[in-house]
Amino acid sequence: MPELYDITVANLASPDNGVVFFSLDMLIKKYPIQVQRDAKLLTPKLLQLLTTNNGPVVDRAIWALSVTGENSINELIECITSSTDDRSKEMCTWALGRNAHIHQHPTLVMYTLRSLLLDINPHIQYVALNALMDMSPLRPFERLAGDNYDFEPLYTELEAIAQALLKIYSGKQEWLERYLELLRNRHKPSN
Repeated sequence: MPELYDITVANLASPDNGVVFFSLDMLIKKYPIQVQRDAKLLTPKLLQLLTTNNGPVVDRAIWALSVTGENSINELIECITSSTDDRSKEMCTWALGRNAHIHQHPTLVMYTLRSLLLDINPHIQYVALNALMDMSPLRPFERLAGDNYDFEPLYTELEAIAQALLKIYSGKQEWLERYLELLRNRHKPSN
């Protein structure tokens, strides 16, 4: 029903998170071609939805940013590098790490995420660490294949950041310990 597309897009401005969630879900599943066609119009709205503090809406906004196409990488990086708001930077970093198009711009994505490891905000450091670990060959997702990026020089940095965050970040210790285990055992043969 093509006539519902415009209504669904308009619903993204609804104050009701349920309406926004189902509208995003419909755009992703029923109108991916239109979403990609209208990426320039939709991307700013999707970036704004990343900071709603509503998990399901944020999840669908992240997914929709992948549907808009590979330019979403540039938009997310622009948001990360130009934002003065830590919450926006943090959420755009989550979205960048989960974007389906990172393999098309591996050097740019990795440079951006590596620079965030040095951010003064430990939440942003953690999100960057998480994104880099999920992209690495150490995790089952392996979002960037080994032939797209050489992770070996990065592992020492990741281990140092994970160790530092473990000392100050009380809510994520289990994940940080898992990352440290993966990093420390990366050369051991798996059983």
